[in-house]
Amino acid sequence: MGKAVRIGSRLGLLLGLAGALSTPNFAAAAPPQLDPVSPGTAAEEPSGSAVVDHATLRMVAENAVRSVMVDPDSAEFKYVGDARVTDHRPTPFSSKIPGTVDIVCGMVNSRNRMGGYVGYVPYYVAIRNGTEVVTQAIDDGGRLKFATVACERLGLQ
Repeated sequence: MGKAVRIGSRLGLLLGLAGALSTPNFAAAAPPQLDPVSPGTAAEEPSGSAVVDHATLRMVAENAVRSVMVDPDSAEFKYVGDARVTDHRPTPFSSKIPGTVDIVCGMVNSRNRMGGYVGYVPYYVAIRNGTEVVTQAIDDGGRLKFATVACERLGLQ
């Protein structure tokens, strides 16, 4: 009897530890470090080499979003903001983007295949060196909200 109790208590302890170790803690992740830049001014790379202004970032981001739309000429944009980040992880479930990138967040509305406007949905674009689009996302109004989560993590909602 004593042997069965010891085995049972050890098994309970192991299962308890396994549960505690396998439970992810997303709140413990440190927020990304932002380099705030006043709108309308130029953003300078930490190395001091590349200078990119907000208008250029917006244009690159809008062109990237248009490139995946059904009717790119109908796109209407609302700019939300941008931020410069280093070693950025857009969501807790995504891969880290190494190095320094500029993130542009906004809302876009365009026509669908039936010709009707779908309503404004969030978009997210990561840009390196002022022109290279690293990744982009456009929420479709469904359950997957990559752009919403990524922009909220940066305080750009």
